[in-house]
Amino acid sequence: MTSDYLRAVKAEVVREIKESFQYRTALVIDLVVLLLVYSGLIFSGRFTWIYRQYGGKLGDSRGMMLLGYMFWSYSIYALSQMGNDIASEASSGTLEQKFMGVVPTQLLLAAKALGGSVVSSFSVAVLVVISTLFFGVHLEITAVAILALLVTLVGMYGLGFAIAGLAILVKRTGQLVFLLQILLLFLTGTFLPLDIMPAPVAFLGKTIPLTWGIDVSRASVAGTGGIVIRWMWLLLTSAASLAFGLLLFSWFCRKAREDGALGRY
Repeated sequence: MTSDYLRAVKAEVVREIKESFQYRTALVIDLVVLLLVYSGLIFSGRFTWIYRQYGGKLGDSRGMMLLGYMFWSYSIYALSQMGNDIASEASSGTLEQKFMGVVPTQLLLAAKALGGSVVSSFSVAVLVVISTLFFGVHLEITAVAILALLVTLVGMYGLGFAIAGLAILVKRTGQLVFLLQILLLFLTGTFLPLDIMPAPVAFLGKTIPLTWGIDVSRASVAGTGGIVIRWMWLLLTSAASLAFGLLLFSWFCRKAREDGALGRY
């Protein structure tokens, strides 16, 4: 049984990577949008607060802003990937068969998301190269930052499960996901500090794993103190988001079966 699961996971990962590079136009458009948003952030100059918050030199601010933007880039893919897969399966009429398979649907979606992370790495690598060559941004990445990214993605894929569960019922979640992606840019310290936000908004931002992932990575690069507390919040929010997402996904699945929504689009 375990070997069957592993083969299914491998097949989903490979299929996602192949399909993403086969549809090169969509991949290029996503990359262009990513670069345009990043260029807007760079030219805005609204990132000097980063060096004041984390210490270091003013010149480090652009590199740490890019670090946060990388986390955001991975996270928006994590948020949308599984919901898009559900919508695609529903439109092709294969969603119900997917839920009737031997391999748990959650595992198949997670495998597809893993393949999506590989594709995201390609886009992020292009972003970093262009940022270095054309904007002169120096990016410093530590082992702690890489580990923080992995933990952050666990939580963000948990939220992706919640979106995927909603997609089982309503099928189309594109506009909702787009809104959430934009909100994440401002609610997580990627671009603006949370301390200028109204207290309820800042509190909401601190419940999102991405906020603490960016915080941990920037603190590790700048050598700022309090890294242990930051790690505790990152682990707590990621674990809570994963649990919340899986529970909500299971509830939506049960609701869809009761309503007979799996076979409808």
